[in-house]
Amino acid sequence: MDSARHLCPTALVAAIVLAAAGCTGTRNVSDRDIESIDLEGLMGLIDHQNEEPGKHRLLLLDSRPDARYAGGHIPNARHLQTSDINAELGRDPAIDAYDDIVVYADNPGSASAKALAKLMMSLRYDGIRWFAGGLDTWSSAGLPVAGSP
Repeated sequence: MDSARHLCPTALVAAIVLAAAGCTGTRNVSDRDIESIDLEGLMGLIDHQNEEPGKHRLLLLDSRPDARYAGGHIPNARHLQTSDINAELGRDPAIDAYDDIVVYADNPGSASAKALAKLMMSLRYDGIRWFAGGLDTWSSAGLPVAGSP
């Protein structure tokens, strides 16, 4: 009976530690878990950002290779690729500060945006969405492109 008393607190502590690790660690994410956003939804987020600067924070992430990003991207988008994220270091507080994070590439066939969205979701970032239409849809709508030569 005495040994059972010693095991219970130890087992309880171990369970709490394991549960806490699960809450802050990575999780498995599939393509089905990714929330997509269309051009209209993205424009709504941008409008909301412009109406309440400093209150609502939107981060646009271009996941394409360096040269493609430099050749033109959605205005105010930052460049981030999966290779730029070190999962062992955990989440970046600068990214955590954003309410909405929209990841895009060229078009729905571009795998880099989905890969980045899944990686960020696996690290438990909130508000991740995938703009499936990407820069192709943005440009086709006649919207401005930054960084073009």
